[in-house]
Amino acid sequence: MSDVQTVANEAEHIPLSPEVAFNKRAILDALKAAGVDHAVIEFDGGGDEGLINAHMGVPPGQVEVMDASCPNETPTFRLRTMQQAMEEMVFDLLTWQHCGWENNEGGYGVVRFDPGADKITLDFSERFTETQYHEHEV
Repeated sequence: MSDVQTVANEAEHIPLSPEVAFNKRAILDALKAAGVDHAVIEFDGGGDEGLINAHMGVPPGQVEVMDASCPNETPTFRLRTMQQAMEEMVFDLLTWQHCGWENNEGGYGVVRFDPGADKITLDFSERFTETQYHEHEV
């Protein structure tokens, strides 16, 4: 296996916090139970704001999720709509992998929920300003 393949495979399965792991399982199980093959949430951020732009394949209904908590705190659970739970998962993944994604030029992308493959994929594109400096002495 090449070094590039090794890095790509490792990046696919980064360990999750207990709360995110619990919520991933709860959301994927609820999507399966609702008969959803895949769902997508689009996001876009910049200028210190981050927004959810679109939802595709998000079913009605509710799911119990775990609140993120400080270490050594007893976790709490709450009932959320599927849309709320999935949006919170998007923001949790963005904060975890690309903290500050909404700042300056920001970033955009989609989060794909694939219950059949038992995975959630974050596709993220970061915007940046590039400067090229040239000095010419004549």
